Amino acid sequence: MDIISLSSGSKGNSYIVRDSGDTLLIEAGLPPKKLKEGLWDYDVDIADIDLCLISHVHQDHYKSAEFLSERGVEVALPEAADEQIQRLPREDRVTYLKSKGSYAKRFWVVKAVDLEHDGVVNYGYFIMNTKSRDKLFYATDTMYIKYKPESVNYWLVEVNFQDKYLEEAIKEGRMDRDNMRRIKRSHMSLATAKVFFSKQDLSDTREIWLLHLSDRNSNPTEVREEIQKATGKEVYLA
Repeated sequence: MDIISLSSGSKGNSYIVRDSGDTLLIEAGLPPKKLKEGLWDYDVDIADIDLCLISHVHQDHYKSAEFLSERGVEVALPEAADEQIQRLPREDRVTYLKSKGSYAKRFWVVKAVDLEHDGVVNYGYFIMNTKSRDKLFYATDTMYIKYKPESVNYWLVEVNFQDKYLEEAIKEGRMDRDNMRRIKRSHMSLATAKVFFSKQDLSDTREIWLLHLSDRNSNPTEVREEIQKATGKEVYLA
């Protein structure tokens, strides 16, 4: 698998996954113009995208869903999302996924799992390409992950903040306690991510990608170094 991060964070999330000539897009959180430019930069035509997976319907993950569906891309998102948003006009190109259900599109097989985020239905995805048999686990915008997926080759997992920088922001008056509690209920800390990886079998792991790092509440170099030390694997920042 070849993983490309177009954008990661509160300004928009979108990731390209290529494998054996197939192309998957995870998240559509960029405005259409920026998404087109990002795809163009990596020689990806919208027509090449087999499927776009969306974790939840906050705009930094969902913004270009309608744009993509109107241009022939099938968009898959959580089943309950149709109760939280206006339905997309091209319903023939939208699939609502059930939690713990599996879905196949061309050479991709996807299993959706529940995550915890801010009162909105949010899914993580266990993804396999049936040609290469490579496996990827994706989870973001969640305070913790309760699963132990097996034989994962590629991990795309959020590490949003470090506790010491939240406390520093409180002391300096840049954040109040209510906002800190909201962040901790909705996003995963470095400490929680280290516990998560310590419980996983990483013997088949090739790459770990860390997503959605906060500009203010994390130090990317520290986060990368700590996860790499804890796992012994190649770690990349999205």
